[in-house]
Amino acid sequence: MVMDQEGARRRIGSNALSGLDALRKRHVEMRDTARTDAAKSLPPQAIEIDLSLHDFLSDGLDNAQLAEGYAVNRMRIGIIQNSRPFLQDRIVSAMEEHIAIIDALENRDIETATVAIRHHCDQTLRWWGVT
Repeated sequence: MVMDQEGARRRIGSNALSGLDALRKRHVEMRDTARTDAAKSLPPQAIEIDLSLHDFLSDGLDNAQLAEGYAVNRMRIGIIQNSRPFLQDRIVSAMEEHIAIIDALENRDIETATVAIRHHCDQTLRWWGVT
């Protein structure tokens, strides 16, 4: 979460925000599809789209050591995500949380972005049964 937040800060601070339109489009499409019965076959795609925003944020770190630490943590998260079902309801809520982060990035609102990232992390931990 902290590295996602810092990636958002750095991206906003350096105005390195190209690519948000494509991220938004993929997230909205996944959210809308997940609201239908077709969602049963979506988990691999949903995980890929979920990670695409996190990759965008980590690329904003622009620091090799931070990126390396982020990659290790991302691998752990990937193992957790692939070891349990990614439920239809969680796909919808995760995409909505990501869209809120994208909105904040587009608005260049660091405070809202960091709060939205914290909320997304808190919700993920709740869905995993950690909190």
